[in-house]
Amino acid sequence: MEKARGLELHNSVELVMHEQGLDIQDAINWLENYAAGVHAGFLDNVANMPSWGEDVDRRIGTYINGIAQWVRGNDDWTFESGRYFGNKGLEIQKTRIMSLLPSSEGFVKRSA
Repeated sequence: MEKARGLELHNSVELVMHEQGLDIQDAINWLENYAAGVHAGFLDNVANMPSWGEDVDRRIGTYINGIAQWVRGNDDWTFESGRYFGNKGLEIQKTRIMSLLPSSEGFVKRSA
């Protein structure tokens, strides 16, 4: 969406392409590997959380669960809201295959 609207530098794929000198698929692969490492680190930290007592542990558990649910909810929203993929979001969520939008689409465009 950002690329179609002339706002490339607001998109993580474009940023990784620029900073790492990668093509689009390699940048997506780089981001996928980076995200997998972040997720693994998060789960490792949760699994090795020290205890501060039953009450504090319960409250921290609620907070950590909220963080995890927010990430999951954001992923669902990305595909279900129509903002990024229009009415093809659920199909793209399943296949993870999409085409770039033509540059004429979008509401916000960068000024010339």
